[in-house]
Amino acid sequence: MAVWIFFSGILVLFANPDVSSALKASRSFSVSLSGEYGEGSDAFVARDRHQTDVYNCLTWLYWVLATAYAKTDVEEFRRYLDDLRYYDQISFAERKHFVDRWLVYDPAPLKPLEQVACRADQTTMVHLQLQRFRQTKNYQCSLYQEDQTGQETLMIPYLSLVQSHQCVEALVDGYYVAFFVPSEEWLVRWSTIGDFGTVHAMIIEKSGDAVLVHHASIDKRQVIEESWSEFTTRLATVAKGYRIFDLDDNWTVPQPLPLGSEECR
Repeated sequence: MAVWIFFSGILVLFANPDVSSALKASRSFSVSLSGEYGEGSDAFVARDRHQTDVYNCLTWLYWVLATAYAKTDVEEFRRYLDDLRYYDQISFAERKHFVDRWLVYDPAPLKPLEQVACRADQTTMVHLQLQRFRQTKNYQCSLYQEDQTGQETLMIPYLSLVQSHQCVEALVDGYYVAFFVPSEEWLVRWSTIGDFGTVHAMIIEKSGDAVLVHHASIDKRQVIEESWSEFTTRLATVAKGYRIFDLDDNWTVPQPLPLGSEECR
């Protein structure tokens, strides 16, 4: 049964989850590299926790997923958005700052694909500079699961370019969340804090032989869609491969997350 909900002047029809309607509702968003939510008033980042004037690729993905899954009211949307953005509590320390860490510690509603063609055929080692990241923000508390070294090394599985194409061909019709694994060229251009293994959120739409990529484009400053072939050709020099995930139709967030301690929020 579908449900109509009114968000920020946009009427959206929900199924379970209704990614299609959420994508359509996001097409008018302005996009910027700095398009982030905050943690609310009296927090380290005092901006609104659930609303922003502009979006980046990740905050756009959060909004689309929270909107696609929420079915009752604005409070439910906020619960889903908070769960996507934080680990165990609401604070800057527990915000999911790195996609690599999100996919290790709390990936819901993303889940591995079952198709054999979508099994990772490559791995890369990434060395995340957690302390360096905090220092650029002048933030004193430790991040979620940060040890005394202030660094974290993760082994990242991914699909090579050839395997990525084979995986997309094998997908059944529907919507999938994807990221690309950056080349050294991308890291030199975009990263100010060292290594990343997983960047730029996107949603893949498979419908028969047609495959579209929806994403918040920093270059275009808007949410766009383009064919998988066009997208991967354009990113051929900056993407070593891709990570593609299914969506859990049964994902729910029944309880709101608690607020973190005042000194670290």
